[in-house]
Amino acid sequence: MSEKTNPAERLYQILVKAKEVVSKAHSGMFTWGEVFEIELLDHKLNILEDYSGRHPLDLSPTTQMEIVHRVLELNKLVSEVEKTIECIPTIKPERFLKLIPRVRRVVSPVILSSDNFQAILSELSESDMTILEICSELLGNHANEKVADENLLKELIAEIDVQFTKISSSDLSPELRELLLILLETMRQAINEYRIRGIRRLKEGLEKVIG
Repeated sequence: MSEKTNPAERLYQILVKAKEVVSKAHSGMFTWGEVFEIELLDHKLNILEDYSGRHPLDLSPTTQMEIVHRVLELNKLVSEVEKTIECIPTIKPERFLKLIPRVRRVVSPVILSSDNFQAILSELSESDMTILEICSELLGNHANEKVADENLLKELIAEIDVQFTKISSSDLSPELRELLLILLETMRQAINEYRIRGIRRLKEGLEKVIG
């Protein structure tokens, strides 16, 4: 990815990855888990590497919730793409927004457990993907964002994990311990979801922590 990015570019990259992994993952739940590099654990917290014959409900509740949360953020990204395209003065937005209903169907949380997700994803044609790629190029002149340093984000996640462990086993009062853990988890979620919604998601996480 370039040193600048925008909502349409992020959406395009995410959908490209989904099309690459769907043949292995089959269901929407497993596909998005792969796309967002979520550790897929079963109810006994064993890592699932072979999905053949597996149902999404075989995943641990925590894993399922994490995937659902990322998909909800993905839906917000689709809305951001739509609104940003509508604001470009040099184009007729309706020509570029015809694919949005098909994208919304693909990212719908309702079909996460569908075993037919590969067919649903195939409804996004190569033409649709090309249009989305063109949108990302158009937005390069209107909605560019700086790209965060990936290594720094990884370091922040690692530090949050360390502090989470320390606070979990500390002798702080239960109320204070719970509050601090919630704040750490808020930041961890925002960093993990940076790939979806960019700098805006990091700002949202920071605003919640400060608030």
